[in-house]
Amino acid sequence: MKSCALACLSLTLGAGILRAAADGFRLNELLVNAPKGWLELANPTPLSAPLSGVEIRLLQGAQSQSWRWGPDWELGPGSFLVLSLAELGLEFSPTGGRIELWSSAGTRLEVLDYGPQLPMESIGRVGERWVLLAAPSPGNENGAAADLDELTAVRLNEWLPTSAVRPGWIELFNPGQRPVNLAGAWLRHHESGTGRAEFVFAPLSLIEPLGWQVFQAHPGAAASAWNTGLDLGPTGAALQLFSPGGLLVDSVTPAAALSSLSQGRLPDGGSFIAALSQGTPGRMNQSDFDTDADGMGDGWEVRYRLEPTNPADAAADPDQDGLSNLEEFRAGRNPRAHDPPIPVLAELASLGRLSLRFRAEAGTSYSILVGEKPEAVTELFVPFIADGPARTVEITDDPAQARFYQVVTPARAQSQSELGRRQRP
Repeated sequence: MKSCALACLSLTLGAGILRAAADGFRLNELLVNAPKGWLELANPTPLSAPLSGVEIRLLQGAQSQSWRWGPDWELGPGSFLVLSLAELGLEFSPTGGRIELWSSAGTRLEVLDYGPQLPMESIGRVGERWVLLAAPSPGNENGAAADLDELTAVRLNEWLPTSAVRPGWIELFNPGQRPVNLAGAWLRHHESGTGRAEFVFAPLSLIEPLGWQVFQAHPGAAASAWNTGLDLGPTGAALQLFSPGGLLVDSVTPAAALSSLSQGRLPDGGSFIAALSQGTPGRMNQSDFDTDADGMGDGWEVRYRLEPTNPADAAADPDQDGLSNLEEFRAGRNPRAHDPPIPVLAELASLGRLSLRFRAEAGTSYSILVGEKPEAVTELFVPFIADGPARTVEITDDPAQARFYQVVTPARAQSQSELGRRQRP
């Protein structure tokens, strides 16, 4: 019989990957969201357990795969069996599925349902429960469960309505410092004329801290741990997230008129909901749209705690540095803090000729000022907008006497269109 005792080292799959362990002939630990994933079985009994003809079945949506042990296989008492997913040849999805263990006689021994998994993190048994583990432990007794945050902080963060040409999707955001398990929570969508539709999250559906998890809204595809089956058509109906106990955690109402665009919160998990200029499933929301038409993008306004629905804040100057919020936006500066002076290096390039160098950021406008007094300066060159990547700009001057030089941003021009027509140094 092909067997291994308690202290056996890891071998290739053909020889049976058996390691020291302590905890049961059963599915014991799983790592799927990693380049080299694995599945672990364990036998805690004092007797060897025959594996000949035992089958692993993998079900994901409407697809089914299987792998079976050949003759003369057994799992020694108190041993683990760690199986490489690549060597098994089964395509385990990190977005969820079902694993079944079947005996050679055709009896189903065990079932494990799991949802979307965290990168490089494993799930496993602690006692009789499957949990997210604090650390993977292949070939060893499972350690403690990971510390989790409550579901109550999770937010419906971005969504794309379903259309005739593509499925929609729903993104959740976890603003906490620890993972969240969505198991047993559910989504409800009130569909116009058809009442409501609901989706319950599979066991072990996880969101990493300060991270996102995306679920399809594809009513035409098979139901699965990652496809809600909800039809987020252009109905303007409410989308709601409930806890397993029925507590309303979050609710949004997608704008029916924006069915071709994703909609979401700015910033992620925040209170302002807007159309997004590009879909960002699984990434930070962003938008270049300008809801109040004040010249400043919604994403930038939210980032600096301005009001994307109040055009009057374009003229405000919260940091009292003499530049309006609109000027700060155009210059790529922080409107709530005095930006430090732009460092300028001055040196004699040749007799009587002065060289001035400073670093210019791409897309930022500059004016180079000169005068006999700091409070009385004029343009030395026409204002310009730096193009290309960030670079060092060098200019020269032939001062006949002592002069003061200053580089300022944004440029002192009448408009951005005027700047765009001017010559760049």
